[in-house]
Amino acid sequence: MSEQADTVTDMSTRTRSDLGSLGDRVRRPTTSFCMVDGTSPGLVMEWLRAADMWSARVAYLDDGALVVAVLAASRLTKAIS
Repeated sequence: MSEQADTVTDMSTRTRSDLGSLGDRVRRPTTSFCMVDGTSPGLVMEWLRAADMWSARVAYLDDGALVVAVLAASRLTKAIS
């Protein structure tokens, strides 16, 4: 017995927003835990893109203090789980 699949007949034209295009949001990195400069554990709170460069708002430990800052993606590496 076969069932007919639902099809989309109308797509929204709202594919751009403050978060970037739909393609940008789909491609956005999703790493939650990271290492800042290879030494400080952190948590990525959100990814940002400006001038074709990625950065992230990260909460991380620096000398025992909790710091929240926007850092260049090049300073972050994925934490090994």
